[in-house]
Amino acid sequence: MPCGDKTYSGVLGTNYLNKNLKSILEICEENNYNTELIATSSNVHATPASFYTNVSSLKKYEDISMQLSTNKIDYFKGGGKKHFNYRQDSRIFIKEMKSFDMVKNLKGFQKSEADKIDLFTYVRAPMLKQRKRSPTARVSHSHFRKI
Repeated sequence: MPCGDKTYSGVLGTNYLNKNLKSILEICEENNYNTELIATSSNVHATPASFYTNVSSLKKYEDISMQLSTNKIDYFKGGGKKHFNYRQDSRIFIKEMKSFDMVKNLKGFQKSEADKIDLFTYVRAPMLKQRKRSPTARVSHSHFRKI
């Protein structure tokens, strides 16, 4: 319950009266806390998306990706890059997210001086047995620093 209120099945960040709810992440942003979102799934999957989006269907991946691309999250890592690049409206959110430094691995993360950092995998984070070989798997919340 990232919103502190009951939602109904199939929606994100909306209550039974169709009213948008604020999530704990949004409340933290309003109070000038640094925020991060780390997902082993796609960033547009229902669980991570419930922290930053308000949509009438959890299957509206393009709406969800648009809301993430304009969100104030300082750092996020997860899958779902395809929802930001290959869209029905032909927009390429990866290019539009100019306030983010798009890093590809731990070295890029450590070198970044940006206020906002994003690390995307194409679909989702690697499975556990593949993580030792994956450069993106090594960037975790323990690497997040106060910006």
